[in-house]
Amino acid sequence: MRRCTGICCLLIVAVSCNRDPEVRKAKYLERGNKYMDAGRLREASILYRRALKLDPRYGAAYYRLGLVEQRQDRWFNAGLALRRAAELLPEGAERVDARIQLADILVIYLETMQRDSALLQELDQLSQELLDRDPKSYQGHCLRGRWAAVKAAASWEIGQRGAASEHRATAIEEFRIAGGIRPGRPEVLVPLARCLWDQDRRQEAEKLLLDLVATEKHSITAYSDLARYYGAEGRAKELEQILIRAEQDNSAHYPFAIERAVLYHSLKRDAEAVAVLEALKRRARDYPDAYQAAGDVCLRIGKPDDAIRQYEEGIRAIPREKLRFQKLIVQALLAQGKSLQATRVNESILKEFPEDIDSLVLRSATRIDAGDLQKAIAELAQLERRAPDNAVVHYHLGRAQAANGQRDAARLQFAEASRYGPRFLPPRIALAGIEMEVDEWGRALALSEEILTLDRRSLQGQLIRAQAYRGLKKYPEARAVLRGLMAAEANSADALLELGRLEEAEGRPREAEAAYRASYAADPRSLRGLQAITAMRTASGDGKAVLRILQQEIEKAPDRNDLRAEYADTALRLGLYSLAEQGYKELMKRLSGDAKATGALHLRLGEVYGRSGDPARAIEHLEKARQILPAHAVVLNNLAVAYEMAGRRKEAAEYFEASLKENDDNGVALNNLACYILDNGGDVDRALTLAQRARQKLPDRPEITDTIGWIYYHKNLLDSALEIFEKLSANHPKQPSFRYHLGAALLKKGDRARARKELQQALASQPSADEAQRIRALLERM
Repeated sequence: MRRCTGICCLLIVAVSCNRDPEVRKAKYLERGNKYMDAGRLREASILYRRALKLDPRYGAAYYRLGLVEQRQDRWFNAGLALRRAAELLPEGAERVDARIQLADILVIYLETMQRDSALLQELDQLSQELLDRDPKSYQGHCLRGRWAAVKAAASWEIGQRGAASEHRATAIEEFRIAGGIRPGRPEVLVPLARCLWDQDRRQEAEKLLLDLVATEKHSITAYSDLARYYGAEGRAKELEQILIRAEQDNSAHYPFAIERAVLYHSLKRDAEAVAVLEALKRRARDYPDAYQAAGDVCLRIGKPDDAIRQYEEGIRAIPREKLRFQKLIVQALLAQGKSLQATRVNESILKEFPEDIDSLVLRSATRIDAGDLQKAIAELAQLERRAPDNAVVHYHLGRAQAANGQRDAARLQFAEASRYGPRFLPPRIALAGIEMEVDEWGRALALSEEILTLDRRSLQGQLIRAQAYRGLKKYPEARAVLRGLMAAEANSADALLELGRLEEAEGRPREAEAAYRASYAADPRSLRGLQAITAMRTASGDGKAVLRILQQEIEKAPDRNDLRAEYADTALRLGLYSLAEQGYKELMKRLSGDAKATGALHLRLGEVYGRSGDPARAIEHLEKARQILPAHAVVLNNLAVAYEMAGRRKEAAEYFEASLKENDDNGVALNNLACYILDNGGDVDRALTLAQRARQKLPDRPEITDTIGWIYYHKNLLDSALEIFEKLSANHPKQPSFRYHLGAALLKKGDRARARKELQQALASQPSADEAQRIRALLERM
C-alpha cells in the first residue's frame, strides 16, 4: 500500500510540473531546437509558436522562430519575430545575434526593394546599439557600412550626387574598419569594392576583388561583380578570363557559362558560343534546365530561330517536359512578331492539353493584340470564373477591357491581378497608365512607389514616378528622377521622351524638341518621339513644318507604312482633307491583303468625308468598315453621326444604340447619343443621364460639359446652364458652339443685349453651316 501511495505522489508531482507554463514553454523550446537542428523546420515552427501561446513575451522563442522563418525565405515573418526577440531578450549573445539577423533582413530589403526611411532609421539604430555595446564590434561596423551604402544609393537615385558621395565615403571607412577586425571576409570586401567602384576608384575595387577570389574561390558575388565591371568597361579579354575562372571554381553555378556564351556571340565567336551551350546540355542530368537555358541565351542574343531549335531538342531529350518547351516556343515566335505561327503552336498545345490555363490565356491575349476584343473579353471572363485567383487571367481581361474603352472595369481587373499576384508588376503598370490618362497623378505616384517597392530597378516604375511628378507640377522632382534613370541608361527612348514632355511643360520648346528627336533616334521603330514633335508644332500653328518633317522621314524610309499613316492622320487633324484622303487611299493599296488594316482605313476615310461635309461618302466607307469590323464601337458611333448628318434619323438612332451596346463605357458615344436625343425631341432625362455618365468617363472634354448645359437649357434650368456656358466661353473664346448656347440661354433669360453680342461673336467664329443657320434664326427673332 505504501508503495502504491508513493507512486501516486510521484504522478501528482509530474502532472503538476507538466501544468507549469514555465516548464512547458521551456520544453517546447528545447524540442523545437532539436527539430531545427535536424532540419525539420515545420515541426520546429509549430513548437516555437506553442511556446509563444503560453508566453507572448518569450524572447528566446521569438529568436528561434525568426531563424526558422529566415531559413525558409519567409523574410517578412522572420523580420517580425527577430524584431520582437531584439526587444524582449536579455542582453547577451542571442540578443546580439537577433539584432544582426534582423539587420541583415533590413539590408536585403533596402538594397533590393524599397528605400524606406523608417527602415533605414531602424537599421541605423541597430548598428549603433551594437557599436554602443562594443565599439570594436565587427558586425556593428559592417552594418554601419551597409547602411551608408544604401543611403548613398538612395541619394544617387534622386539626383543628390554630393550626398551620395559623402555616404559612400562613410561606407568605405566603416567597411575598412570591419575588414581590419576580421580580414578577408567576402561580406565586407564585396560591398567595399562596390562603393570604391561607384566613387570612381576602380583600380582599387578590381584589386580588392581579384585578391578575394584568389583566396575565396567560391565567392560567386565577387566573381559576378568582376564580370559586371569588365563588361561595363568593354574589357572582353579580362571578362572571358574571369568567367572561365569562375566556372572552374564554381562548376555547379551555370549562369557563368551562360554569360560566356553571350560574350562569345558579342565577339562574333559563334562557334565557341555554340560549344559552351552544347557543353551545358551534356550536363543536363545535373542541370535539368540546360536546354531551356540554351534557348534563352539564343533569344537574348537575338537568334529566336536557334532558340526554337534548342527548345525542340529539349522536347526530344526530356519528353515529359514537352508542354513547358512548347510554351517557350510560342514565346520565341511572339518575340519575332510571328503571331500566326505562335497561334498555331498554341492551338496544337490546346488540342493535347485543352484545359491548360496558360495556353488558353495566351489564345485570348493574341486576340487582344489582333483587335478581337469582344471574343477576348468573353473567353477571359469564362477563364476568370474557372480560375478566380489567377493573376494573369485578371491582367489580360483588364487589358482587353481597357482597349475596349471600359476603363472602370479594367481598373477592377488590374486591382484583382495585383491582389492575386503580390509581386506581379504588369497590372500595376497598366493601372498607373489608366490613372494618368484621367490626370489622377497622385494615384499614379502611389502606384509608382508600389512598383518600385517590388523592383526598385524597374524602368517603368521610374518613368511613372517622373510622369506623376510632372503631372503634379513638381518639376524638380521629375527632373531628378529622370537624371538618375538616364545615368543608368543614357540612351533610353522612354526616358528621353519623358524628358521632352517635362521640357515642354516647363515652357522650353527647343529643348523639348531636341529630347523628342533623341528619343526617336534611340528607337526609330516607335513613332512616339516624332509624334510628340508634330503635336508640339501643330499646337504652335506650324502645320506646314509638321508635314514637311513627316515627308522627310517618309523619303528616308519609303516602305514604312506607319510613317505614311502618321502623315495622313496629321493632315486630317490639320483639316487638309484632300491630303488625308490621298494618304489613306495610297495606304489602302499597300495594305490590300490585311483585312483589319483595310477596315481601319475605311474608318478613317469615313472621318475625312464626315468632317469635310460629305455624309454620303462617309456612310459608304463606314459601312465597308462595319462589314470588316462589325462589333467596333467607334465604327458604329461614327456611322450614327454620319446618318444623322444625312438626315436619316432612324438609322442614326439604331447605330448610336448599337455602339453603346458594344461599349457602354465609351464617353464619346454616350455624349453623341445624348445630343441625338436632345436634337430629335427625345427623353431629356435620359439624355441627361447619358451625358452625366459621359462626363464621368471623360471629365476634361468641354463638349460633354456643353451637352449637359444644353440639356439644362431645354429643362429651363437656366441659371445652371448659364453657369456652364459662361465658363466654357471664357475658357474657349473661339469655339462658336459655346457662344451660341450662351447667347440662346441669355435670350431665354431675357438679357437680349448680351444675347445679341454673344450670338454675333458665335457667327463670326466660323460655325458649321447648320449651326450658322440656327444662330441667324435666333438673331432674326430678336
